[in-house]
Amino acid sequence: MKKILVFIIFFIFSYFSFGKNYIAEIAKVYSNDNLVIGTTSRLKFSSEVSIIKENGNIQDFFQLEINSNNSFINLAELKITNISGTKVGNKIYFKNTTNGEGLQEIKILVEGEFVFNWLNQSREKENIKIGYINSSINPVYLNLDTKELKPIHSLKIKVLNNMNLGKGVAGEKLSTKESGEPANLSIEGEENKSINIYIPSSTTIKNYNNDTLTVNIKFRDNNSQELIRRLSANSKNTYRVGNDGRVITKDILIDGETQTKKTSRGVYRGFFTVKVEYLD
Repeated sequence: MKKILVFIIFFIFSYFSFGKNYIAEIAKVYSNDNLVIGTTSRLKFSSEVSIIKENGNIQDFFQLEINSNNSFINLAELKITNISGTKVGNKIYFKNTTNGEGLQEIKILVEGEFVFNWLNQSREKENIKIGYINSSINPVYLNLDTKELKPIHSLKIKVLNNMNLGKGVAGEKLSTKESGEPANLSIEGEENKSINIYIPSSTTIKNYNNDTLTVNIKFRDNNSQELIRRLSANSKNTYRVGNDGRVITKDILIDGETQTKKTSRGVYRGFFTVKVEYLD
């Protein structure tokens, strides 16, 4: 009797699927708000974006899918509208809506919010995943350069000297131009930008008995409550700080004057608010 040897051979097939990364090209980013470096945490925006691929297969589609795992910039509240291509549900097909022909490029309007984590900023550009083509192995990234958002440095105000009206005789006037010292401020901000500085026309000071005096205040430069300064390193009383485009303008003097009463006694104290904003 013959013995039959049976060999069982197992074939193992490994299938590898190779995907491709796509970069969505940004035409322009629009926002009504300023991106303030180190300060702005969320910024509403809209942008026209082009997604280009290698052929015009009408079965190919773009699917929105947000990835919020970036260290510096992420997206939130995202909404897309097709400018070209055919939208079916949440998918935008590379298909001409007029003649049904395939497209190699579709354009979409992207609206939402940029979310910034300034503690993790390591570069000016960030690749942000916004979706995929056909499958998640073909991700589409928005290549954002923060320079397109025209970021600005935050404005910083420093009080170098508080206003001091000095000492005088009850019933007479006190003025920083005669008996006291003006308030002295410096402001740090973005180089080559203009700033507008505002102060109130008057403020109230009180003594320990809550007796009040009205102090009229104005900038020494122009005897007004509004002052414009240009943050240029070549301007008067300005100088550059570091190498990242910051400039400090100094010697912003604010004068005060008050008419005391014959009953005025003791030390009077008060405060006022200085507001600063960029003009451009």
